[in-house]
Amino acid sequence: MATKTADLGLTRAELVKVVRTGKGVKGVAKMRALAALQGRGRDDVGDVLMAVAADKSEAPRFRHMAVLGLYKIGGTSADEALAAVSKHADELSAPTIAMALGRVGTANRIAELQRLERIAAPHAKARAAFATTLLAYRHHLDGHDVRAPAATVLQELGSKRSQSIEATAATADVADQALAALADEPLELDLTAQDAVQITCEPNTFVWLWTKDTAAVGFSAVAERKGVTGVLFRKRRLEEGYALSALGLGTPRQAGVRLTVHRAESGTILYTGLVAADGTLELKARNQPGLAAVAISARVEAGRVEFKTAKSAALVPKAKTPKQSPA
Repeated sequence: MATKTADLGLTRAELVKVVRTGKGVKGVAKMRALAALQGRGRDDVGDVLMAVAADKSEAPRFRHMAVLGLYKIGGTSADEALAAVSKHADELSAPTIAMALGRVGTANRIAELQRLERIAAPHAKARAAFATTLLAYRHHLDGHDVRAPAATVLQELGSKRSQSIEATAATADVADQALAALADEPLELDLTAQDAVQITCEPNTFVWLWTKDTAAVGFSAVAERKGVTGVLFRKRRLEEGYALSALGLGTPRQAGVRLTVHRAESGTILYTGLVAADGTLELKARNQPGLAAVAISARVEAGRVEFKTAKSAALVPKAKTPKQSPA
């Protein structure tokens, strides 16, 4: 969550001074000043943020914060600013710039994203690659298709202790709260609050919002050309509202549509399944640390979801061995 300027008691001019000089004002140092400038209009602070993001002599953490500030402008202004800054990227700033362009960039940024992937640090190349994939799915471009995990790396619920996953129609107020999260983390997609789904799996609550095309005609919207099908938002635990959590991508397959649900920040595939021509969906979780097995069987018709089987493995606390009394 971006820090608000008012929270720091500084004017815009004072914040800009801190950023430009690196000298604290009233106890506010450069990092907090950059955070406070995030989300303001480009005409207001865009040039300041661009200067920091493009300056390779700046500390990586400052460049990272400046890139996030440009990204949070959203829309065409963010796309243009990030494209300009990308020309000055290094291995540490490239992944953040790529993530931002993947979410808000125009269709002609593919080549630039591929360049950012090449120069990204080894540990962040996968993240930069997903940014290219996301851009391709957002704009229905050829290439950069998702490779779904093999069946052998998917978790089976089997006889594991399980709990129910509840899916209900989200109220208009809840759906609007989820959409409001995009003010903090922009995503250039045509989402709709219509037929929003509230998903509860203790202790977490999520809201799934469909893209308008998928809400109108179901997964047939991506039966012939790939695209983003919807976005998952997680309810915040310590404050009001929701946060961007995962992205659903649909890839045409001979037997239907392959649905993959990716962690928004890293692009890691969390869940995958096949949607048959009649709207039947079977979904499983990938085998990775911290991710519980799920068994979901549902029918999706336009934006309406009917769960037939929806269970998640429950974590079973380990029994504690009573301490022995001293002899």
